[in-house]
Amino acid sequence: MNSASPFISVIIPVFNRSWQLRRALESLRDQTFRDFEVIVCDDGSSEDIASVVKDFEGNLNIQVIHMSNWGGPARPRNKGLELSRGQWISFLDSDDWWDLNRLSIMSDYI
Repeated sequence: MNSASPFISVIIPVFNRSWQLRRALESLRDQTFRDFEVIVCDDGSSEDIASVVKDFEGNLNIQVIHMSNWGGPARPRNKGLELSRGQWISFLDSDDWWDLNRLSIMSDYI
């Protein structure tokens, strides 16, 4: 990995959970550890996932990938893995959120 690569890539598969995705992204925005990227993999949502992601562009190293609906999180997670630049991978489901010290504690153990 080159020095510009983030330490951790956080991959979030999502399908039509925009309000829950917002909560997940808020938990990432508030992390005390900052050396991470976020890859949101939209599995063909009918909701406007891109506008939710856009709200966090100034606070997170974030990108959204749109794909046709696969019907489950496996393909979106794999796409996120293909695009990730981090030395480590961490998956966050769109209906979950993290304690503000999660990545800091995790990085200490790595």
